[in-house]
Amino acid sequence: MDFITGFIQRLIYLFTSARFVVDGASMEPTLVDSQSVVAVRSGRRSIRLERGDIVVFSHPEYPERIFIKRIVGFPDEQVRVAGGQVYIDDLLLPEPYLNGWTVDRPDLNRTWWNGPGELFVVGDNRQESRDSRSFGPVDGELILGRVWLRCWPLSSWTVEPGRKGRE
Repeated sequence: MDFITGFIQRLIYLFTSARFVVDGASMEPTLVDSQSVVAVRSGRRSIRLERGDIVVFSHPEYPERIFIKRIVGFPDEQVRVAGGQVYIDDLLLPEPYLNGWTVDRPDLNRTWWNGPGELFVVGDNRQESRDSRSFGPVDGELILGRVWLRCWPLSSWTVEPGRKGRE
């Protein structure tokens, strides 16, 4: 029965999903330039997002630009970046997907407050990422979907790539 349920769920995802192409190195090593991903659309149906999920969203200042980043902060949370580490409400955020590698960029060390409905998103490759550290928290209304499948090239096929550090 679990197989049938899983199959039906994946089939539904196919009809409520959209394909996006990764552009750039900001999500390496989880996602690399030119890979294709499929995201479950948020649209009218609210999708459940968790810390560590990779999402596709419209840039807050340039809505025609599409970004793919990882959620680290939720509404009404304080997010502090210091010494290459992320702190949520003054607690160090474990980030197993970084494989212990972080870069300290003093120009991006600061504190943000997420307002109601805002998310803080960052790239896995922090040195090469333009993300909430540059443009601030992202309004949840700009989220287009949650990445649930890395599908191209076929050799990189993975369900929920990088979710909670699982590969």
